[in-house]
Amino acid sequence: MKIRRYTAQGIGAAAIIFELLLLAVCPSSATTNYRISMVNGTWLMNITPVLIQAEISGKTEIICLPRIEFASDINRDEIKKRLREGIKKQDAVLHIYHDELNRPIKSGNVLFASDIFLKSLKMTYFSALREWGYRFKVSRQPPFEDRTYVQDAQSQGFIEMSSSLKTGQKSSGDSSAETAGSATGQGTRGSTSAGSGGSMSIAHLLPAGYLPPEVRKMKKELDRKIREIKTRPFKAEVISVDPVRWAGGRMGIIRSDGTATGCVIEGRNVNVRLPVPAKADWLNPAISTALASQPCEFILQRDTNGREIRRDGAYVLADLYLTDTGLTWNDWLQSQGAPAAVPPADLTFATAPVTLKIQVVDGRWQGLKAPALCSVTFAAKRPAGVSGTEIIRVPPAEIPITDFRTYTARLAASTQLQEEINVTLLLFPDGTPYEELGQKRAQRIYLPKKQATLLMLMNAAAKP
Repeated sequence: MKIRRYTAQGIGAAAIIFELLLLAVCPSSATTNYRISMVNGTWLMNITPVLIQAEISGKTEIICLPRIEFASDINRDEIKKRLREGIKKQDAVLHIYHDELNRPIKSGNVLFASDIFLKSLKMTYFSALREWGYRFKVSRQPPFEDRTYVQDAQSQGFIEMSSSLKTGQKSSGDSSAETAGSATGQGTRGSTSAGSGGSMSIAHLLPAGYLPPEVRKMKKELDRKIREIKTRPFKAEVISVDPVRWAGGRMGIIRSDGTATGCVIEGRNVNVRLPVPAKADWLNPAISTALASQPCEFILQRDTNGREIRRDGAYVLADLYLTDTGLTWNDWLQSQGAPAAVPPADLTFATAPVTLKIQVVDGRWQGLKAPALCSVTFAAKRPAGVSGTEIIRVPPAEIPITDFRTYTARLAASTQLQEEINVTLLLFPDGTPYEELGQKRAQRIYLPKKQATLLMLMNAAAKP
């Protein structure tokens, strides 16, 4: 019985892949006249971030969404897990593209949608991704008008479903073989071919006549691409910083030489220095009062070695962005009736990205001190300039933190004080520790006993 059930599941999953494969076999021409109609259905699952399986009028459909471009690299396994756990089966309203005759636009049994409203989550699919902290742009071009994108999405869907199918076959096949062997006394030989998921693919599940020659040809091409990806040489991690760094905070009291005291940047009280107009009497009490305590983005200038430049106890700014007004430093000065500032010509200013080095150092975990700050005790063997105990900057959780007290309590429960860690420190090109506002920075922290990075634990603790 188990072997028969396994075969039905395999064919069911293969049918889904078959629908994806048809996308390349039966492409439709681009539709210029279209509209978007709301169709009630049921969200079933994600295949990829842009391929969705849904049920409409009792029929299972594959939905292709527009191209999304993430603002930075994402962990594919992490987003796959988050989609599987964060969006369960639920009623949904699908924003389906229809042609001028009010027929759903299809290509190879694949429907196209601009977005999907999830009734249980009370938000759209793209809104849910943004709620989780992902930053991306959604293409305004309908997916069916971009043939290359549709082919790429279909190929990725085929790979994902093939991988899931192989995993399911392997576990189900092993269980079936064990049960059949114990019941009949004939061992596992009869079910070995069915359970050997290592080389199993859709071609082994369906008769050859079910797969058109074009589909078999495409599968061979996909296999070739997968082999090519697996054999690519390893590329070392390259980390670089821009000539300037943006840091949020509040403005202090400015003087006529451009030095502002009592500024708060990323929770630290510091002094900064801005370029000023050539006119000596540019500053008046009205300007000083209007600027004080303004929420700002301080644009810190780096030197050619990647360091934030500090002179006479003040950090040198390349510019200032006033958040409430949406004006840069020169624009704001002119709005106050003052002349524009004259930027200094300095050969020590960085004009291009600076490549940093990394070094892994052993240490012990001492706890989180702020959303992006932690305390670490380093081993005796450490880079020059690193003390025994340091407050280290780390990348913050990717999920917005709504309650810091609850967040830190959850993180403390998943970590242990004095636990051994591996800290990947960032170094300047000259080998000294990289710093931001005088605090050293780690690219990542790895906890060997947990087999996880600190960022993974922080993301788990930040989940609502």
